[in-house]
Amino acid sequence: MARSLVGFDIGTDNVKVAFRDRGLRFLSRRLPENVMNEEGIVSPQVMAEFLKKLRVEEGIRDRDCAIVLTEQRSYFRHVSLPPMTTSELKINLPYEFRDFITEDPDAYAYDYAVDDMVCDEDGRLARMELYASAVRRSVMDTYADILKHAGFRLRVVTPSSMAYMHLMHAHNVEHPEDAGRDIVVVDIGYNQMNISLFEDDRFMGSRVVDSG
Repeated sequence: MARSLVGFDIGTDNVKVAFRDRGLRFLSRRLPENVMNEEGIVSPQVMAEFLKKLRVEEGIRDRDCAIVLTEQRSYFRHVSLPPMTTSELKINLPYEFRDFITEDPDAYAYDYAVDDMVCDEDGRLARMELYASAVRRSVMDTYADILKHAGFRLRVVTPSSMAYMHLMHAHNVEHPEDAGRDIVVVDIGYNQMNISLFEDDRFMGSRVVDSG
């Protein structure tokens, strides 16, 4: 049986939680004041106590969890690379973010997911189409520590656009009549909106704009 994960989406003002309890449940709770701002978590201890209280009050039994990071807390993009090994990818991925990350690239963790492997006319691998992500290591460490103190174990960290892709793919498998559509996802926050574009269930790009 596949393991069950508790899903967290922690915004500036609200936390959204998805978990299984005789079915799939979704919760949205207002965060305490001054625990988050646009830069991130201001008070890790208050956040941990808040999530622990939420776990107990809602009877969340699962401990393994996943957290979705917004555009403001992670980088996510589609890249095309020549064929290379996993070890070579580990070396080259940071260079794909050099236009976005101006500080020490070693301060970030990098990962990728395969979109497509493109072969030439002779059937030899010509290029790799990948989704690449970068997250500051200190951000992951902070979330892992908070969730640990709240009684959870952080197992998965994913950018929001990748999470949307998984949801769309699962929907298209269950409802094939909806496959092939172009989709715009608008995440409306208090101060900003994240607008993401998808072709079918493939991420094409995103933009953050100020609300109002």
